[in-house]
Amino acid sequence: MNNRYTLSDSKEELTRLSIQAEELYGGPHFLDDFLSDGAQVLDVACGSGDIANYASNKIGKGTVVGIDSDGVKIKSNRNRFCANNLKFIEGDARAIIFPDNSFDLTYARFLLMHLSEPTTVLKEMIRVTKPGGRVVVHEGIHDAIWLMPVKSGFNKVLKSWKNEMEERGQNHSIGLALYELFLNASLKSPNIKILSHTAFAGDRLFDLYIKNWIEHMPSLRKILKKKLNDSDFDNVIDELKLLNKCGFYLELTSLASGIKS
Repeated sequence: MNNRYTLSDSKEELTRLSIQAEELYGGPHFLDDFLSDGAQVLDVACGSGDIANYASNKIGKGTVVGIDSDGVKIKSNRNRFCANNLKFIEGDARAIIFPDNSFDLTYARFLLMHLSEPTTVLKEMIRVTKPGGRVVVHEGIHDAIWLMPVKSGFNKVLKSWKNEMEERGQNHSIGLALYELFLNASLKSPNIKILSHTAFAGDRLFDLYIKNWIEHMPSLRKILKKKLNDSDFDNVIDELKLLNKCGFYLELTSLASGIKS
């Protein structure tokens, strides 16, 4: 099973993930409609831990558990966050360590797109969710990323990254497949929302999106070294920096929720 995360596991990448979790793509607010007082919540592939921490502040006497296969991230999260109702455990999303029917809400964000067998993880998420509980997934649609004015260097790198993911058996635009995945997994009343993320030059949010992409480049430079030259990445960074003066950013993501029968 090829489930390699296509980006790095460096300290810098963890910082980028933390900012992305807190402020980009709507931040942790995709969970707002699903969090309730006293809920038992599982964050699958919790990454930087910021979203799990947010959830722990919204559920009163409930509990949030974040699992991730990266022990470095788990250690960092334990050091950063100290809420009494929040804990982090190293674990494999393909074989979640908890028994059946353990959680009221199980969620993942930007995980399934990095998996060659996403249904395996989705089934595990459903297994540990209580009957009547919810499974929530927020995923990317990399076919729906636009920079204006068009930047050919950026589009070249993005295309190469998408090709790399496809070669690994991963679906870079799995957000468009969530409805089918939820139906096939027998989740009741699946609901899909396409979320639009827009920012204009001069806005702080625009600067954060551009910074986020610039900080992707060290990871992409490594994984795409057989496909692109260093000059390709240098060109992208120059393009993105110029966009701070005049530009427009638009990206679509997909939010899916379903109820376990």
